[in-house]
Amino acid sequence: MKAEDFRRVEAWLYSIPRLEIAIKNLQMELEKLDTKAASPPRWMSNLSGAPVTGGNLDSRQARWVEFMDEYPVRRAEIMQDIQDRLRQLQCFRRVMELLREENAQYAQLVRKKYLEKVQPDRVIWENHLFVSKATFYRMRIYVVEAFYECLPGQFPHRNAS
Repeated sequence: MKAEDFRRVEAWLYSIPRLEIAIKNLQMELEKLDTKAASPPRWMSNLSGAPVTGGNLDSRQARWVEFMDEYPVRRAEIMQDIQDRLRQLQCFRRVMELLREENAQYAQLVRKKYLEKVQPDRVIWENHLFVSKATFYRMRIYVVEAFYECLPGQFPHRNAS
């Protein structure tokens, strides 16, 4: 694994907490979009009462028609974003389970370093893992390589090892 790949995997690991927040925000956006589509403006129930000049839609009507035209596409985009992020999160959890089964300290290292962002690294190896500095850095390399190897779809532009 090249240094560039190592950095990319670490950056992805650091982004996992944000991934969970993004999923929640996308779900809220989808709910808001669905609510808006299910609640048409009051004037939609009485189109003859809506002011139309010269046979053209006024700006409110045009915006509503445009929104309803774009609604299915926008909803599908949001659903796809949610599914993509959920898949990434599931992949992360599967690799974490694999690491936990191999050695619980691997999973703890990922939690402390990449999810909880405990700083400096010395605190992790002294207070959480109770290992030497050299062992900590060997474990870190092993963990990053495990994610790299187990998630080929996540890191498609892989360099030759």
